[in-house]
Amino acid sequence: MPGVPKSLGCNTCRRQKKGCDLAKPACGRCTRLGVQCTGVGVKRYKFQTVGTPTPPPSNESTYVVAGWVHILGIHDIRYDVRTFGGTYLQELPRRMGSSRAMDASISALVASYNAVHLKSSKVEALARYGDALASLRRDLHDSQPIASKIYTIYNIYVCQEWVDRKQKHMEKHREMLAMLLREAVHQNKLGEIPPSYIYGLCQFIVYESMMNARVKLEGWFWEAIRTAAPLRPQQFREGTFTSTDTMTHAEMSVYLREPKRYLYQLQRIYSRLQLERPMLQHSLRQLAGDPSLASATVYNRYQLGYAVLLAVGSVLNRVLRVFAPSSKLVTESHHFTDEAILLARQCTIHRPFGTAFVPEFFKAVWATSCDRHQCDELETLILEYQQDFPGTDYMAEARWAMNNFDTMEMSQTVVIPSEADEHSMERLAANGGCTIL
Repeated sequence: MPGVPKSLGCNTCRRQKKGCDLAKPACGRCTRLGVQCTGVGVKRYKFQTVGTPTPPPSNESTYVVAGWVHILGIHDIRYDVRTFGGTYLQELPRRMGSSRAMDASISALVASYNAVHLKSSKVEALARYGDALASLRRDLHDSQPIASKIYTIYNIYVCQEWVDRKQKHMEKHREMLAMLLREAVHQNKLGEIPPSYIYGLCQFIVYESMMNARVKLEGWFWEAIRTAAPLRPQQFREGTFTSTDTMTHAEMSVYLREPKRYLYQLQRIYSRLQLERPMLQHSLRQLAGDPSLASATVYNRYQLGYAVLLAVGSVLNRVLRVFAPSSKLVTESHHFTDEAILLARQCTIHRPFGTAFVPEFFKAVWATSCDRHQCDELETLILEYQQDFPGTDYMAEARWAMNNFDTMEMSQTVVIPSEADEHSMERLAANGGCTIL
């Protein structure tokens, strides 16, 4: 063994680093020098302290936590789970054991992540996802804290994004998140939820309110977002853009319910967006040209911000083309689509997790573009991204949004509607106005 003494000489010879003849009872050198000879022929041992090895996970809970901690150790932006929940997902291990539904949802997250990352069978992921849904149904009627229920539903929502993304199921869980946040406000339980998580939750609810007439941004929403968002009025600072701010999008969602009534406010938001778009575009192209200026994570955040801006700008552009048409708006619509195509191509290096936002936002650009030739190219890119999460159908959602836009335009331009047109306008009215993103 390396480091263990092999000499059998006496202590005196070893200390002086001299050869020992191993004679007994005293070696020749010690006899000649007249010194006491000890330790002749004795084997020496070197004892080393070895720590107790860490025992492997011994039950289902520790196994799941160990799996999630391993996943958190992956910082490659292509498979970094933080793109779906930031710091919240890093705190999940300490929430393990708080409820059956929470444990089942974390277990489903681990299995769903492995199904995407390792390209393995989704059978186990779907089985654990089903267990999480069953546990959630039981716990919704228990006296669990509202915050715990919100976290559990969000975990299941992320699993859906990865292995079972069906629009009707996604819609239901986003509605549940909105309902539970409303209850947290009414019961004065917002203090149990971190402000950063409330802000992210408000983003989900805003985008759902643009698609779902049943989700309305009422007083409870504004009270919730004020606890997490910066105070108004905001002051412009370099690197900040009000066009990508959740509060701005929330106001826009309210205005889109009655676009004709709030046309001036929508025009103001659009004008501001058009002022900020070149600045964000310039920052993004600088980072693309010189990767040393920022990390891949920062670059990806700029890509996300620009994708949001393009989607919001395209929707506003489509609405304004109905109520205040102009050739300038048509030209700007072409620019939005061109930029979306370019950005979608640049983002491919961060697939799949780092680009999950691309088809989500660019389906709105596709639905609002006035150039069908550009739309064909954008559709090809969306379908390519769609392959990252099997089972998704972004184009069906995009066509639904486009039909809503067309129905809105028809209600403003048709003088003598046909029977089919009357049905479309009745459907729009039944949905509670313009919910189109």
